[in-house]
Parts: sequence; C-alpha cells; structure tokens
Amino acid sequence: MPTPMPLPMHCGGFGTNLRLKLTQCNPQPNSAVRRCSGQLSLNVIGSTYLMATKILLLNSDSPFNRGDRAILAGNITLLKQQFGDDSQITALSNFPERDQRWFGIEFLNMGVQSLSPIDLLILLRKAAAVDFVFWGGGEFLKDYTNKLGLLYWWLKIRLLSWVNPKLFGLFQGIGPTHSQFGRGLIRRTVDCCSLFFTRDQESADKLTQWGCRTPILAGFDPAIVCQPTPTDTESMLNKLQSSGISRSDLNNSIGIGPRHWFHYQNSGWLPHKYRHKLPWSRKIDPKAASQLIEEFAHYLDQLVDQQQRNLILLPMHMASSENDQGLCHQLRDAMEHKHRVHVIEGDELSPSECLALIAHTRAFVGMRLHSTILATVTETPAQVFYYVDKGRIYFEQLGLSGFSAPIESLLERQQHPKHLAAFQQLMEQGDSVCHQSQQVLTQMRQQLTSILAEHLPDSPTTEQHR
Repeated sequence: MPTPMPLPMHCGGFGTNLRLKLTQCNPQPNSAVRRCSGQLSLNVIGSTYLMATKILLLNSDSPFNRGDRAILAGNITLLKQQFGDDSQITALSNFPERDQRWFGIEFLNMGVQSLSPIDLLILLRKAAAVDFVFWGGGEFLKDYTNKLGLLYWWLKIRLLSWVNPKLFGLFQGIGPTHSQFGRGLIRRTVDCCSLFFTRDQESADKLTQWGCRTPILAGFDPAIVCQPTPTDTESMLNKLQSSGISRSDLNNSIGIGPRHWFHYQNSGWLPHKYRHKLPWSRKIDPKAASQLIEEFAHYLDQLVDQQQRNLILLPMHMASSENDQGLCHQLRDAMEHKHRVHVIEGDELSPSECLALIAHTRAFVGMRLHSTILATVTETPAQVFYYVDKGRIYFEQLGLSGFSAPIESLLERQQHPKHLAAFQQLMEQGDSVCHQSQQVLTQMRQQLTSILAEHLPDSPTTEQHR
C-alpha cells in the first residue's frame, strides 16, 4: 500500500480552506478515480471535502441588551463546541459592524424583531442557505408583557421552518403566560421546531403541560459559559478611567443592575416599547413604579451605610424604551449618598469588558437577571430581586435561594432589614458561597455541552462537487 501523499491545507481551486486528513488510499487500475477512506477523497472527476457548518442564529435583543449579549456569546461558544471552531455563524443586529467586532461572527443588518417585509425575505433566503437554524436564548415566549409578540414569533418561526426544517429552539425560558390564547400560540410556535431546548425545568414542564408535540429538553442559561480575560480587564479599566472612574473606585464597589418595573399593563396586546408612544397611552400603576425607585434608593443608601463602599450602577438594557440609563440617574438623584455612586455611561463596553467590570466589584445586587448571572460566573457574590420567576429559578439552580427575593418586597420598607441581613451574610460567607456556586456552574456547563452533543444531529460535513 503506498504512502498517502501530503496535501496542502489551502486548496484555492475549491475557493475555501479545507481540513484534510488522508488515512488510506487504494488506487484502482483502469480508473481515473482514486478512492480514499478518511475525510477527503480527490479525483479528476469530482471531490468530497469537509465543509464548515453554516448556522443562522436568531439571537435575542443583543443589539441593545447587555444580558442578551451574554446569552449570544454563550450560544456562539456552545455551537462552536458542537460543530467546530470553523462554523460559519450568522446572527442579527442593528449594528452589524460593531457586533462582528465584538463576537467574531457575521451579522445581517436587521433588528432581531424587525417588522420590515424586505428584512423577512432576506432572513428566509439566508435560512434556506444554511445547514441549521437556531432560535434562542432569552425569553421570547410569554404574554405577561404583551400578546402581539406571540403572533409575531409564531408567524416568523412558521415561515422559517418551511424554508429550513432543521430549526431548533435553543435554551429559551418560557415566561409567565396567563391566557389560553397565549399558551396555545406558544404551543404552535414550539411545534414548528424540530427540537426545543429550555433553560430550566419549569419552562420544559410548561411546554409539556400545554401539549407540545416537539421533543422538549431542559438545560440552563447559556450565559453561564462566559469568561473574562486579562485583555478585557485592561481595556475596560481604560474606558472607565476616561469616564472618571478609577481602579480604586471600582475595586471598592458594589455593582447594581436596576430595572424599571410596574410600568406597563400586564398581558396587554401591544409591547410597551410601542404602546408608550401612543398619544392616548397612560402609565399603568405609576405610583408603584415611582415607589420602587424611592424604596430601592433607600435600600442602596442603607447598603452604603452597612458596607462603606461605592456603588457602580450598570445599565443593562440600552434601548430608550427601557431607559435603564435614565433609571440609574434617577436612583442616584434620590439617594443621600449620591457622592458615592457612579453610573456607567454610554454603550462602549464590549460584552467581555462588561463581564470584566462585574468581576472587579466586591458584590452585586441585581434586578436584571443577567447582571446577577454574570456576577456568579465571575465568582462575585450576588443578590437578586426578581421580577418574574426566571431570577428565582436561577438562584435555586445554584442553591442560593436565600439571597433572592421578589421585587415587590422592596416596596415594603419593613422588609429591608431582612434583605440587608442577607447581604451581610453574603459578604461574610462570600468565599464559600462562590465556591459552592462554581461547583454547580461547572456541572451545568458540562451538561449544556453534553445535551447538545447527544441530541443535535451531526454536522453535514461533506459535500459532493462534480
């Protein structure tokens, strides 16, 4: 048997970079074809070679939401672990050049929830051209904020499943859903997928109870696979120093990830980002919404008194409709210790730099779920005030439910001492708490990788060219 002839790593004749590995070659007399077992066979008539897997990833609101950026980064990592580092992943963004620089993948220039028919045609064409479509991260499916979004996603996912049936739901949470209409539409949307992964068991149980026919598999939030690097830390510190926040300010700080709440109609039809622009719209329960700002500012003042540390207020959702940036300034203005409060301005921090910032704080208090997820993955002690079940569920997964409480409890000032006592316990037991959570997170990451490897189809790695 002859020794296989070495082949170059770059085959320009095929217009692509190929991974080549020949193990046995058996020349056949009187034939122009040379059949080879292995990953590549070449002949004068045709060729079979290893192709990079092409993936369309329908991401959540990562163009504007720092938490959804962490989800996107985690999903990219998981998909590359499954299909190879050379996988060609395409996602969606209003800022494709910026996000390509941040995430290292291709982006179509469109919003995640674009209403443009032209964008839809471009998206369908892209979906038809890839090997797999993954839809996920975040919490698309719920009706506690609005019902119209469910119609949007049902129609979009139905069309995508027609052009590419290899469509998978990827580690989504199923939010509070109060209506039979909402549950039925979620069921129909999920059944457009070949397989649907949730980020927690409660979400999987909901879909099963609502009669979904598509196989449902429970996993975890993909943001848990994110990790900061020393390079991210240095660039983050340089950006903060230009904003007047020194390294010592940051190292002696408690991070805060706030959000508005009680400001929209539960289970209405229009999303808040559209409804609040209508001339006849009115705020729902503005007293509770403004009271939350007042009471949370009071809690933060007590936290400064207790810990004698600075506060770093980190806006997580940068869209004007959510206005986390404005909320941070409202909180600072309402506090007595406003001189000890810094607000992270603008949207210049990359996802990895944002993670590095959180890692430099001594502890973190979040209302936005992913601000506290990022704290836990950086071994930063975290306390969450959850507005829906996803915050409670994540802290239960880590065995940290004693450091979580419903956001409504902040409205009752008599409960603040209990929350402060829990935070003091968190600071005193920080090392052991973080050690425990890291052990659980390691297991969760391993399970995420194994669940994809076990249940996703193999990559279509070979193509025939004639």
